[in-house]
Amino acid sequence: MVAQLEAVFRAFDEVTRATAEERDELEGLRDGVVATLLDSGAIVSAVDAGSYRRGTEVGGSSHWDVVAVLAPARRVSLAQALDALRDAIAVAVPDVVPVNGAATAAGATVVAGADSLLVRRSSSDATGVRLIPAIESGTRAASDTVLLPDAARRWVAARPAARDALFDRIDADGSLRRLVRLVLAWKHRFAVPLSSYWLETAVLRQALQQRSFDPLWDLCWIFEQAVDDDLSAIPDPTSPSGRQPVRPAPTLARRIELQYVVEAAARRVRDAVNAYLDDDTEAVTSALRDVLGQDIPPVTV
Repeated sequence: MVAQLEAVFRAFDEVTRATAEERDELEGLRDGVVATLLDSGAIVSAVDAGSYRRGTEVGGSSHWDVVAVLAPARRVSLAQALDALRDAIAVAVPDVVPVNGAATAAGATVVAGADSLLVRRSSSDATGVRLIPAIESGTRAASDTVLLPDAARRWVAARPAARDALFDRIDADGSLRRLVRLVLAWKHRFAVPLSSYWLETAVLRQALQQRSFDPLWDLCWIFEQAVDDDLSAIPDPTSPSGRQPVRPAPTLARRIELQYVVEAAARRVRDAVNAYLDDDTEAVTSALRDVLGQDIPPVTV
């Protein structure tokens, strides 16, 4: 069943990727938005980030993330940073919505506790370009470092290029990116308001500590580790310190609420593992569909 299960996950990965048309449309919107921001002088640079940058996007759900580095000035609040970006593109772009990156599912927006701006061609679009405000770190020694809002809307130090480099170093065959997409598909399909960056960091932790190169076992261990840790913050290996905590949700109350969701997913993936060990293909398929959706191909002998 090993080869068949691998084929099932590869087939699912293909159907969850963004189409070339969707990618081209978002990239075109991204180019226009960034040009407007640069021409206005509101930002000094823009850096692609997130799932489209790293090739882990989920079609119809993932936004094109752009880190928008504000022009040097005194330290501003997150609200001020968002206002500056919105003012610069309000005329040029028809639909600009404040969102929370941890609590935004495809087609839905969350205004309270906004940490970024979602730019769409129209309000009916499920995806768009997500502008993440950033400010320069202010030190020469940290020229590749910016301050970004985390899930709790606090400015934290980040090195976007370092995360890309880590993926390139440990993911020669693309299996790590497929695993990230698998976890993000669960999040988006069931509208789980967990930080995508936290989920990606959880996958990286799994890959660096105990990677099996088997998507079923890795998925099981990722969920079970998250449950064992009570969805605690995870050290970011690509942060300047290597220990900057990545928070899964804005508040402790939300984190506690989400533990039940992750526990349910962990139980069903463990059910899939046990069924796999028993050569029960129907039970494997049923459990995986409960976690990832009904378009998981059936597992056969």
